[in-house]
Amino acid sequence: MGVLDYLRASSIVHSIQQYDLVNTPEFQKPVWLPVSGTIPPWLNGILYRIGPAKYNLGDQNGKQYMIRHAFDGLPFIHRFELCSKQQKVRYNSRLTAEAVEKTLVSGNSNNIFFGHMPDEEQGWGRFAKTIQRLDSTLFRATPQDVTLLDPSSRAVGVTVTPNYPLPKALQNPDSNDRVLVAKSDYNMLQQVNEDTLEPQHLFEYNHYDKENLHGIPTAAHHQYDADTGETFNVLVSFGRVSKMTIFALDRTGTQTRVLAEITHRKLANGDTSEPILLSYIHSFWLTKHYVIIPESPLHYGNRGLDVVMSGTIVTGLAWKKNTPAYLHIISRDTGGLLVSLPTDPFFTFHTANAWDTTDEKTGQPVIHLDCCAFDSADFLYKLYNLGQRDTTGNTKDNKKTTPIEYRGITIDENNMPTSHADLRRYSVTWGDKENKATSITITPNVEFPRFSQAYTLKPYQFLWGCQASEDGPSRSVLCKVDLDTGHVTRNTCKGYSFSEPIFAPRPNATREDDGVLLSFVNNVSDHRCLLVIVDASTLEEIATCDVGDFTATTFHGSFVSDKFENISVN
Repeated sequence: MGVLDYLRASSIVHSIQQYDLVNTPEFQKPVWLPVSGTIPPWLNGILYRIGPAKYNLGDQNGKQYMIRHAFDGLPFIHRFELCSKQQKVRYNSRLTAEAVEKTLVSGNSNNIFFGHMPDEEQGWGRFAKTIQRLDSTLFRATPQDVTLLDPSSRAVGVTVTPNYPLPKALQNPDSNDRVLVAKSDYNMLQQVNEDTLEPQHLFEYNHYDKENLHGIPTAAHHQYDADTGETFNVLVSFGRVSKMTIFALDRTGTQTRVLAEITHRKLANGDTSEPILLSYIHSFWLTKHYVIIPESPLHYGNRGLDVVMSGTIVTGLAWKKNTPAYLHIISRDTGGLLVSLPTDPFFTFHTANAWDTTDEKTGQPVIHLDCCAFDSADFLYKLYNLGQRDTTGNTKDNKKTTPIEYRGITIDENNMPTSHADLRRYSVTWGDKENKATSITITPNVEFPRFSQAYTLKPYQFLWGCQASEDGPSRSVLCKVDLDTGHVTRNTCKGYSFSEPIFAPRPNATREDDGVLLSFVNNVSDHRCLLVIVDASTLEEIATCDVGDFTATTFHGSFVSDKFENISVN
């Protein structure tokens, strides 16, 4: 990123980040809340939700700091313990980045944000912060051991995962074995207490394997095979040589396996001369025999240097026009990159299910991959107030601006998104007879996809998610998609804005959609926060818990049984 690009990027961001975002109140002390309707007698367990919550920061001396991007609020974890016997919900929440708040308010932070650009990073102040970021990410010979730091000194707030395997050094044989870990799109994990939500440890993937697991970006969404107990993820290395490291952890967290280190594509004709783009990878796919990594045209500019220079992910990303996306197929059985198949240019935040099979006619492997796909990266600059109440009149200046193109991305702050991504199925095959990756759109306008965990890595029929509401960009409606027919069922309860729905099956169910959905809902019109339980088959509301007089933004969640067994884990 040249100096002029750098100045232009910061000018663009400062012109957009005009929203006054609202804090979510914290409930460290648990409260028991009544329920209207009925919690099914079999539904007993714990729902965790995680997401940005604190934007207006301050200290006892009156010094303040404002975060102006919805994704960058300091994270809260929310805990809901459902008790059908009492027909109540025990709720508590906690800020998991207290030390980050102190550092930001003091002015000593060199954080890299998703979209927020600090006000002080103008003029010469921005260059000082850039030097600090370069030192801490690329130049420092001896990296910090983050396990020795205050466990609340990093903001880790995209996914929350129960029963995640810990590195051997952090395993405690005297603990109750109830492990809860927060993850993000960079190489930092945070263990928190499963009940109080108090941060306990920070760690990185190199604490599993200090020789092989290095990189800065990673996928916030890991993949897991319940049959083998393996956890899979990818690390991306910034620098002169672009590299993706795909790896697996065993169920104990003590053994790692590097499946592939990818620096160049492996085309079907055997050509390995093309270097990969360092794509932004938020999630990927897993099947019984393969790991599939998407290489999108949305990539880190200048091999990651632009992110470090600008201090934000958004301004450090670029969309490479007129280039396909690639699907990298890695073998779980033998390891190694098998093939890189080009397909239409797309980016996905969130993959859904995937499975592999064999074509009866050709004998070749076939993989089906579901995801929510964007055809461009124009959405990137439209996320500044996502999940917040309608802030149309809550800006410093409501003047119309002229759309501009920056690094292959159209920035048009006048038009907020009216639709989410397309729910799309990619199908790939390779071998001696044919090599291709094709796609079909099942239905438009779907995000935050979830499905029954019992059907992971298998063919399935139903998927649940959120759709952008016709009433405005601040609302999401709940949807159920029949993947065989494309039929969409919706819950459009007036005033509700649903978060990612989490499916909990009825015990011994024989139908795939026999169960309930759990969604943390903002009642926008009444400015209230609700936990809503919905029949997964019909999308009819069966129980509601009024959490309080506030709204909350959360990205993702997981549900475990009252014995802390995984039911639906993100």
